[in-house]
Amino acid sequence: MQKLVVVNIRPHLISFLFQELHGQIQADVEGKKVKLAKVSRSSLLGQMIETFEASAVPYKKRTNCYSIFLRITEDGIKEGAFHAKTDHNYKVLELLTEHVTIINDLLESMFRLSAVEYIKGYVRGSSSLNAVNTAINEFMKLHNLYDTELDPESLRRMYYNALKKNHSLSRLQNQTSTRSLYYHSA
Repeated sequence: MQKLVVVNIRPHLISFLFQELHGQIQADVEGKKVKLAKVSRSSLLGQMIETFEASAVPYKKRTNCYSIFLRITEDGIKEGAFHAKTDHNYKVLELLTEHVTIINDLLESMFRLSAVEYIKGYVRGSSSLNAVNTAINEFMKLHNLYDTELDPESLRRMYYNALKKNHSLSRLQNQTSTRSLYYHSA
């Protein structure tokens, strides 16, 4: 049997998902912001996780729903993981390593598509010569990305590479890499 690992989320995606996912936000006494976002089994992400879970643990009791648990501390530490709920208990979701990579790559693609489209829209609506830089800074502020491993230059490279391809969804068709954002998954 292959080893199962916890479905952790890449750090820069935690800040992004904290802003973009619908869910309950709670402030913790210890200075932590916590968000719990439910993922329906019938959603695209839920179906993907359910398929991965069934192949990793074939005879496991069926999961009622999934949640994404996001936590950001005052000193900038970010934690994010998927949880599975069976009956009345939540537990950390564990899948095969390659499935964890695929889930993070999907979330990464959503992040990149959102960033590129945000910047494109900002640039279209601006007459400033510095519109790309301003858009990148606004996107980073909006999603609290300044205290992550990302920097404006990596987003700028990502944006211009996406413009060269001229097709927003080509990332879903071709082999992808997170190299330009300097992240390597475990």
